Amino acid sequence: MLVKQYRLFSAFGLALLIVGCVAAQSLDDIIGTGRIDITQRTWTHFQKYKNLPNNGAFAYNKRARYSYYNYCSEAQCTFGDRARDAIYGCEQKVGVGCKLLAQNDEIVWRGSIYVDGAKVHDGLDKASASTSSPIRLPAKYRMVSKTNQRPWRVGTIEVREDGSSNVFSAEFATNIRCEGSFLGGKRFKTSAKYFTTMRGECRFGKMIEPYSKFTGSLNVIAEHTGHIAAKDGQGVKTEIVFQP
Repeated sequence: MLVKQYRLFSAFGLALLIVGCVAAQSLDDIIGTGRIDITQRTWTHFQKYKNLPNNGAFAYNKRARYSYYNYCSEAQCTFGDRARDAIYGCEQKVGVGCKLLAQNDEIVWRGSIYVDGAKVHDGLDKASASTSSPIRLPAKYRMVSKTNQRPWRVGTIEVREDGSSNVFSAEFATNIRCEGSFLGGKRFKTSAKYFTTMRGECRFGKMIEPYSKFTGSLNVIAEHTGHIAAKDGQGVKTEIVFQP
């Protein structure tokens, strides 16, 4: 497995391979907020990243007008903590202030994005961002492969609204941490039943690897009660069950 990371000054178009990791922060801390105005060159750089088959994370620094991304060069591989690695790579070059603009091919920046004065992404501006309280629930987690079914690990999952979608973070025994997002917005708080797609990733222990990136579904069967069923690129199943 190889992770390549590239950077670009909006004015100069420089590229460099760099590997590293940044001190642990919550996903909420590193996602960008507020309106940003970027150049067409930076937007083209983002489109190139977005079209990569195994894109990872894209970071941007408003002050330096600087962008940086990483991706996996192999068809089947697991990422390290790519969001924080992108922040680290960005800040190694231009200092603090780099924020996450996208994960995989999805923009996560919480604010409108303008390219040379034209709006290209209608996100939540910082001033109007949701301030609703997160929902924290007891949960349990396990992984199931063709040859091994690991025991359930007990912990908690926290879900908060983020515009038209939700983001979640979960922590379980033996230092397992999962993060992800799913569609639905307010529906998680107001609906007793619904089904939606989701994506996420789990990290095990303090090491960057092994790391599991997964896609799957969320099935809510009663108010704040349901389960996540997903698979990673190797066919390993991830299950998270939660209820009040």
